[in-house]
Amino acid sequence: MRVQPQDIEGARRLLAEAGFPQGFRITLTTPNDRFPNDSRIAQAVAQAWTRAGVQTTVDALPWASFAGRSARQEFAIRLTSWGSVTAEGIYMLANIMQTNNPQRRTGSSNSGRFPSPELDALTDRAASTIDNAEREAIIQEATRSGWQPMRRSCPSSSSRTPGPRAGG
Repeated sequence: MRVQPQDIEGARRLLAEAGFPQGFRITLTTPNDRFPNDSRIAQAVAQAWTRAGVQTTVDALPWASFAGRSARQEFAIRLTSWGSVTAEGIYMLANIMQTNNPQRRTGSSNSGRFPSPELDALTDRAASTIDNAEREAIIQEATRSGWQPMRRSCPSSSSRTPGPRAGG
């Protein structure tokens, strides 16, 4: 997936079209002890949004406070991270991007509760596909499908893989 170029004037135009010509205020809540530079990343996001017309303040909380409140949907918007125990895209699709449906156990971390029947169908199809190449192609299509309408923001990527220490 390509990084989209920043378009501050375009963002301001979209805000005006949506009825917010003067922008609006929002608080971005983030953990401050969960992943590398979490508070700094949140500050950088807040500065970018503020330049675009969304006056953003950051509320950085210890993970012990953040996690429960986040699960209860107490934040207007949050900065968080996600890891995969499988290292396969289906894990992210089923938990973050699929429609929240407790009965099906999908979308538990879809905090915006954004529904997408197309994404749901693609993810279900990928989950039931045995051929690895075909499955990967469906996962990639589903990922593109899910990211486009939501325009989710990924300012940073961090990979930490546990392994044995040198010498022991």
